[in-house]
Amino acid sequence: MNKIFSALLWIAAVTSMLYALFGSYNIIQLNTSYSKGESAFYIGFYKLFWTAGLMWLIIACTMGYGGPVHKILSIKIFGPLGRLTYCIYLTHVAIILCDISSRRMTTYYTDFSQVQAFFGDMFFVTICATILSVFLESPLMIIEKIIFGRREPPKRKQPQIELVPPIGPEQVGGGENRTH
Repeated sequence: MNKIFSALLWIAAVTSMLYALFGSYNIIQLNTSYSKGESAFYIGFYKLFWTAGLMWLIIACTMGYGGPVHKILSIKIFGPLGRLTYCIYLTHVAIILCDISSRRMTTYYTDFSQVQAFFGDMFFVTICATILSVFLESPLMIIEKIIFGRREPPKRKQPQIELVPPIGPEQVGGGENRTH
């Protein structure tokens, strides 16, 4: 792939992801008016823009066009953190539902109570996710490696190059025993 084309795709990806993040700024402002068309366009396409940018990031990093982004995302600590955040994703809904269903009366929501609930839930979810990762996911990964072996890319066959000795005057016929 051409470097210019790759750079243009990076610019498009970053622009689309920034639009997905900050495109709603004018829409959510209380004291400004916005157009319904702008709002409809943003609501209709912001997920698509985010996904398209993320798609290019993944493709670029796997195909060798990631550059510094790939180097940052390839840091060793992101492996265990990625598995932990996936376990957090799997367990957070169950913890929140248990918290909500255990309430017996209506709750008055304040900023402080919401911050307190967030950090309490986050702490408990992180503990549950760590237990899930250590006692379930990691042993299953080890069993999977034992059963299926490590995935290594297939080795490419290198073309066999025969080394031919350099041609000297003896092979050409121009040595000391030359008769003509």
